[in-house]
Amino acid sequence: MNLHTSLCFNLIKLGCKYHEPTTPQNIPLPSFPFGSRYKTKAVDFIHPKGSVPIQDEDISSCLKLISPMLKLNNWLNPMTDSCRSWSSVGAGKEFMQKKFGVYAPNSRVDWNGHDPHSDEALEWWATSGYGAIELKQLTGKTAEKEGIGQRSACFVSSYEFLNDLAVRPGLATYGGAAYLDKDGKILKIKLRGEDIFPGETQSWKQAKFAYRSSSFMWVTLYHHLIYTHLLVANKGVLSTIRTLPVAHPLRRLMKPFVFGATATNNGALEFLLPKGSIFHRAIGFTAASLEEAFSMMQKKLSFQSFHQSINQQGLDQHSLAAYHADICPYARDGELYWNTLNTFSEDILTNSPAFKNIVRDDKTKAWWGQVNLGFNYGGLDLSVEALIPFLTQFFFTVTAFHSWVGHVSPYVLDPSVAAGKLFPEATQADQQNSLEMGVIASMTGHSTPELMGDFSHLMPDKRSNKSLKRLQVELGNVSQEIKKRNSHRAIPLPAFDPAQMKLSAAI
Repeated sequence: MNLHTSLCFNLIKLGCKYHEPTTPQNIPLPSFPFGSRYKTKAVDFIHPKGSVPIQDEDISSCLKLISPMLKLNNWLNPMTDSCRSWSSVGAGKEFMQKKFGVYAPNSRVDWNGHDPHSDEALEWWATSGYGAIELKQLTGKTAEKEGIGQRSACFVSSYEFLNDLAVRPGLATYGGAAYLDKDGKILKIKLRGEDIFPGETQSWKQAKFAYRSSSFMWVTLYHHLIYTHLLVANKGVLSTIRTLPVAHPLRRLMKPFVFGATATNNGALEFLLPKGSIFHRAIGFTAASLEEAFSMMQKKLSFQSFHQSINQQGLDQHSLAAYHADICPYARDGELYWNTLNTFSEDILTNSPAFKNIVRDDKTKAWWGQVNLGFNYGGLDLSVEALIPFLTQFFFTVTAFHSWVGHVSPYVLDPSVAAGKLFPEATQADQQNSLEMGVIASMTGHSTPELMGDFSHLMPDKRSNKSLKRLQVELGNVSQEIKKRNSHRAIPLPAFDPAQMKLSAAI
């Protein structure tokens, strides 16, 4: 472990001493007065006028103590990329588990006896794992063109859009597109424009590793850090605290789902994103191409429902009806969970007295204005019909989506699964990169409130508490259904099991 990584790890362990676990029933009521005087700091890469609150309503921060040391560490220690391989995959796994196992969260990925770098695991990655976010159904000439023999390419999960982003000297560029047939079986990987086919060849192993690593890096950087934390969770905090009084029913309803987000986001801004930081070192982009990546993200940043996303991917129920039930568990399980949250949002907004005429309230109108501005939500007029899917998607993002994209320990603790940065011809992460990613994974090991806990004290009236109790019952049913589905799958997908979810993006 080099000096920069070692100091970062020690600072994380120091921060762990200040962490105080909170159960759902102990989440405090809103307390900060609303208004524009709430202090923020500018963050250019979120939005041209993006900002993050300086102080968390719920959690005190140790950043004043740690921040100067982080900045000095980033400045004093030069960035290096040394390709020193592990003596074996087993040796790397053993070392990483021993070094970081206490700090990183327990793995929620069960390979079910499959090698995590096998073709079967690759198919899971593309349809259930991180690759599923970019998975799209192919039709017509494209499906025929990218197929093999009589097997058409029915699905593709592609990160080839990363090809043109420059990496530091000695590293390989990101990329990789996994093509699958109608049964979800891998046909080929297109890596940097070249088709590579399954087999025991070294080039096939390298292509699989490059695809998984590109997916892992992009999901961690964009979908987890920028989208979930700094767009959705952060804008959720800002919109409520700028416009809604502490007793407002919407602020009470949002409270458990924004708990601790500001403290975490400030930690990310100090620890992960500055030039020369541990995350910048753990991925391969140059400083200039990282700025270019942020520009790409700004163009992509928009808040839309899970239904809209899978419709655009051709993964909705209608589109998947022609395929067997194990094709794309990500879309099927995600839709089941999303619908449950949507029933809760509709129930509470239409039946709770506290929310009666909520869309006519001036404070709600001001909040909706912030929502449309901050979330790039399309300028919809405020109505109950517009508010229901917005709240559903917000709850969905900070619970299931965040729990999934932020869960990196099963990949980080096994160097053969993925790397943050790629060396040419690599089939496993090098030692330095493994340690860098292990340090980052250790940041996600804090105990945070569970979704299935009791936060009824935050609901604004008795009827909304009834809605919450119904939700908890339905979440239990969803959990049982997903466990049932997973019992028939070659590799389970626990991502949308409510029993394994956190309540907010507080890590």
